[in-house]
Amino acid sequence: MTKLALALIFGAITMSHAAANFEQELKTWRAEQESKLRSEGSWLAVVGLHWLKEGESSLGASDRATVVLPEPAPLKLGWVHLKNGKATLKLDTVQGVTVGGARAEAGRSYELKTDADDGGPTEVRAGSVTWFLIKRPNGVGVRVKDANAEARRNFKGRKWYAPDASYKITAKWTELKSPKTLIVPDIMGNDNEEPSPGYATFTIEGKNVDLYPTKEGDKLFFVFKDKTSGKETYGAARFLYATLPKDGKVELDFNRAVNPPCAFTDFATCPLPPKENRLDVAIKAGELKPDGH
Repeated sequence: MTKLALALIFGAITMSHAAANFEQELKTWRAEQESKLRSEGSWLAVVGLHWLKEGESSLGASDRATVVLPEPAPLKLGWVHLKNGKATLKLDTVQGVTVGGARAEAGRSYELKTDADDGGPTEVRAGSVTWFLIKRPNGVGVRVKDANAEARRNFKGRKWYAPDASYKITAKWTELKSPKTLIVPDIMGNDNEEPSPGYATFTIEGKNVDLYPTKEGDKLFFVFKDKTSGKETYGAARFLYATLPKDGKVELDFNRAVNPPCAFTDFATCPLPPKENRLDVAIKAGELKPDGH
């Protein structure tokens, strides 16, 4: 057998192994995403979002409460006092209630952190019901979760395009000397200014595409939509995370593009794509839209 023939055989075996590894790694990752979404604290468990006004707001399963919680929360759980963005909690009942993971104490006033504070929000739990505070440009709200939510109980699973290695792209990365300010709208009607450290450039359908991320910890975070949006994929947006650039390149695996939380609950505050990331190409990879959309 000639050296050329051996090289071709070796190359074919190597490519076959690479393809098998790609599909297995993707299968494992998608199974992890499925497990996270089915967990009791996932977006499928979110059943309410109530924006607070300054002053006192009552919480409980009573329909007279300012913030109505699902059962088995107590009819009168307590009160949240909001002043200048700071919130405190006083409980009417402590039986079966935890605050910040600890058993609630009668007569105590609790300072509540929001999801914008260091260490994350203070979670209050009563049975299967959990709530905590979120902070957004339009104010402070109570996000409510129920581990027994109908959406979680009846969830039929995430849906995906078939794996396609051609959508695992090594893009050119252009670092900006000064971050570009992206105007990132959200579904609450806010326009949020977010810094972008640079942009990725790649080619799809014979077109050069620029995609701008923000930075989340040690990851790049892309919010985008494309010609599949509202058809095969969720209409508002899809999300994609990538590792930080190296040597002027960034790896974008669109097989791992996922739906935003607002695809699974009406009570999320999802970012929408900035105008720079509304693409005139079809990216037929990643997560498909859920049932009912």
